[in-house]
Amino acid sequence: MKGKEKKLTSDLTLESLKTVKMKLYHEATQVKAAAVAKAADATEKKATVDLLNKYIEMNTMDTTGFSDAQIKRHEIALNYLQTKLSKNN
Repeated sequence: MKGKEKKLTSDLTLESLKTVKMKLYHEATQVKAAAVAKAADATEKKATVDLLNKYIEMNTMDTTGFSDAQIKRHEIALNYLQTKLSKNN
């Protein structure tokens, strides 16, 4: 084999490197999409809990010192929160 040198060829050609990079990119995109979906779900649940806490706070509020107009606004706010909470479930 004098005069002939063995060529060392890599298993990773340019095309296969591109394919590997595309697969990695696709996997990373899927992971990111899943993370964004979980974050959105958590944000939605937190908003529902916040609404529920506000509803409980307002529902247990002492309204004996309120005027008629204040009581009416209070009831409107409670009805609004109740409607929002029923839509979330």
